[in-house]
Amino acid sequence: MLKKRLLSLYGFIIFNIVFFFFFPAYLLMMYIPRWARYSYKWDRAWAYIFFRCLGFKMEIEGREHVDKSQTYVCVANHFSYLDIAVMGLMGLPYAFVGKSSITKVPLFGWMFRRLHIPVNRSNGRSRFRAVELAKNMVDKGRCVVFFPEGGIVSQNPPQMMPFKDGAFRTAIEKQIPVVPVSLPYNWIILPDDGTFMLRSVAIKMVIHEPIPTKGKSIDHLNEIRQKAYTTIQNELDKYEYENNQRNHKQDCPSVQTGN
Repeated sequence: MLKKRLLSLYGFIIFNIVFFFFFPAYLLMMYIPRWARYSYKWDRAWAYIFFRCLGFKMEIEGREHVDKSQTYVCVANHFSYLDIAVMGLMGLPYAFVGKSSITKVPLFGWMFRRLHIPVNRSNGRSRFRAVELAKNMVDKGRCVVFFPEGGIVSQNPPQMMPFKDGAFRTAIEKQIPVVPVSLPYNWIILPDDGTFMLRSVAIKMVIHEPIPTKGKSIDHLNEIRQKAYTTIQNELDKYEYENNQRNHKQDCPSVQTGN
């Protein structure tokens, strides 16, 4: 427990140091609109430095599935506050659609409101506005990242909750691919249990093949949403099985017997 507390305190300090180091650049991007699309470069550098300072290994699979010249709607599972930082490692010019409560965080929330898309998911007007802003971001050449469960809502990770429609409606209306992304370990590294205790586990991201929407209509929304859900969940289930097998071997070591 002491090791977790020390790692968590160290992580909090490093997070803030790196943020304040990068904040002047973010400030420029907030006030020079044509620079805003390049904020992802700083997000990626911030995330990379943060995880390296913590000593976390980073493994990203499937980079070959995305083209930086293409615009996408990216959708990922969401079990941990760490998910936003990890998604920054994708290296795509993106904007997040995230819960409006983030904007209450000093400085970071102000930056998020200016560079990304806050949404109050309990308010229909706010949800509609968020989708419209997402489509506007696409028109500007930026990818849009959704956590389509609607927040950290699952009570039984890594089992996801059903996906909401906003991400898939955006992709279909803009005729751009949906990229499913699986984040299998973040809920173990920083679980949403109110303790904010970090565990030293490797960062893992799996970028899946894009789901095309070209020629699709809103009538295909359920089909595309279900395909994205199944793709992500199958990957999460695979890593959960491997993790359970590893834990079982640790708890029940094999016994050598002689003849």
